[in-house]
Amino acid sequence: MTGAGLLGGLVLWGFGTWWLALATLTTLRFIRQGLPFNLGWWAFTFPLGVFTASTFSLGSLTHLGFFTGLGEVFVPVLAVLWLLVTVRTAHGVWRGELLGKVPALPAIGLPRA
Repeated sequence: MTGAGLLGGLVLWGFGTWWLALATLTTLRFIRQGLPFNLGWWAFTFPLGVFTASTFSLGSLTHLGFFTGLGEVFVPVLAVLWLLVTVRTAHGVWRGELLGKVPALPAIGLPRA
């Protein structure tokens, strides 16, 4: 079963590599066209985190330095992405540009004691 799991892991890692290449190239293309920040940017963090974890797992299972080294490259990239998206989200919320106008809640009268 370990061999089957390794084979499946390598196939899925290959699909993840393809996704990463397409996502990176597509994002760079749209950044050049003025891609605005929105909450959808958080969708980049989870797949990259899973891809990084799976790269380390393949390195541990295969004992190949390639996977471990690549995982070590992805950790700081992931950290920078988290920081960038966190800062941009906080900035957008602080300025009121990210969530749009949030209507005020109606005043609710509390019963007097």
